[in-house]
Amino acid sequence: MNYYTHLAFSFLVGILLINHFSVSNQILYIILFMFASLLPDIDKVQSKVSEKIKIVSFIIRFFLGHRGLMHSIWIPLIFYLTLWGFSMNIAIALSFGYLSHLLLDGLTPSGVKILWPLNKKLKGFIRTGSLMEYLLFVLLIVLDVYFLLGI
Repeated sequence: MNYYTHLAFSFLVGILLINHFSVSNQILYIILFMFASLLPDIDKVQSKVSEKIKIVSFIIRFFLGHRGLMHSIWIPLIFYLTLWGFSMNIAIALSFGYLSHLLLDGLTPSGVKILWPLNKKLKGFIRTGSLMEYLLFVLLIVLDVYFLLGI
């Protein structure tokens, strides 16, 4: 999926989850949620996040490749387990934002090895950049506005 679809989906999930936790700084929570939704693509050359930190992206890509460890359940689990003692809100924002990316990439034909290094893939039928992704993006924006405004 394209970065903007990840951002729209993570915003929606963040807004839906924010009511279930007592979040003191809701803006920071949503920003972290959306930022984390872009992190798995640090292992991809043309991603928005790898453009910002090229050397880290290169090292990760060199050792792990694309859609390996960075597209598995292990990274958000590490985020959650290391941060929950510091701040439950930050732990939830980063781990669930990251998971939102994995869920969307699991809808593509390339899929994700959610339990990497096991080869079992979660995969779907929505091709990145296709009309179907564009329609999903539009639907997500409509839902974002709906839930943001509380209509």
